[in-house]
Amino acid sequence: MKKEILPIGSVVVLEDSNIKFMIVALKVILKDNKIFDYAAVRIPKGFESNDKLFMFNSKKISKVIFEGYKDDQVIDYLDDIKWLDERMKSNEK
Repeated sequence: MKKEILPIGSVVVLEDSNIKFMIVALKVILKDNKIFDYAAVRIPKGFESNDKLFMFNSKKISKVIFEGYKDDQVIDYLDDIKWLDERMKSNEK
């Protein structure tokens, strides 16, 4: 499911799962330079430790249960991320 970039606080379900995750970070870059659209924690447990964060990309989202808070500042930030995504994809061609 490819949609607009979701804000922090959004709750989603991933493909082939019924577990709910809350997004806690956007555009996560790991030590090995892998980039993920989101980092999330399981609901209802929340944050347990760094090694319990779940990393995934937008295409893995099967359902959006709740969309997180958005104001003008968040919308501008999400637009910046979208612009960077489009730029990175055009450079891959």
